[in-house]
Amino acid sequence: MGIKKNYFNDQLRKVMFERKLTQQKLAALLGINQARISGWLHGTRNPSLSSIKKIASALDLPINFFVENSGVMNSGSVGGGVSIGGM
Repeated sequence: MGIKKNYFNDQLRKVMFERKLTQQKLAALLGINQARISGWLHGTRNPSLSSIKKIASALDLPINFFVENSGVMNSGSVGGGVSIGGM
């Protein structure tokens, strides 16, 4: 499962915008510092798979929402998509 830099950033921005989440609110939700969120959004840091799992779980989204070409189609809307069993 590969992470395309801009795809992850775009998806994270999209969900944050639609849910009116600031970097600070998302950081608090995930139990991490805001600088990490900023790095992901600006493309200066890449999230680990465990971070993506944590984000997806906290936002009640399937992991494939954040990963391009995962083999499962996204519906394009936040909250859509199909969960991958065991992830």
